[in-house]
Amino acid sequence: MSTGFGLLTLLAALPLVGSIVVVLLPSDKEELAKRVALAFARGALALGVVAAVQFDTSQGGYQMVESGEWIPALG
Repeated sequence: MSTGFGLLTLLAALPLVGSIVVVLLPSDKEELAKRVALAFARGALALGVVAAVQFDTSQGGYQMVESGEWIPALG
């Protein structure tokens, strides 16, 4: 079953993007950094819940598979 919009990629990338955003915040804005980090963590949790709800336990094999060509010139 394919999610169609890259749910697993979003789930993996969201914490990375959140950490970059937090690092780029001014160091004197500790409370803002905590709130931004919490917002990104909640977003990752929400995506994880969506992935868990979409998981079909009656289906065997891999689910939510994403595939693409890495280097098309190499075939």
